[in-house]
Amino acid sequence: MVAKIFRARGLSVPKASLVTHSVALRARVLSDGSYITAFARSVMRLNADRYALKILPVEFPAQPVPAGILTLKNRTLSPVVESFLAIARAVAKPFASRVSSRRKSGNEGS
Repeated sequence: MVAKIFRARGLSVPKASLVTHSVALRARVLSDGSYITAFARSVMRLNADRYALKILPVEFPAQPVPAGILTLKNRTLSPVVESFLAIARAVAKPFASRVSSRRKSGNEGS
């Protein structure tokens, strides 16, 4: 997603010098040198003060992030999992309706 945003603005994509999902490691490298990374807003809300990180004012187009839930085949789900799934479906339902109506109207990319 970050590479796509750089390209959309006519910029070359910086060469990655570190590839990791570890928030702590990325934040540590940022605080030690002249590096840049992209964190979700929620990650910054929780970690900006801890690692003395600064949020740069960059506009990112809002893009939906696909999500899913996987279960093991032929396994009984616990009552807690069943409850979680019911809540997740209820929360996701309004979003699915919006996507469906956009597709029907031909405005899927907006």
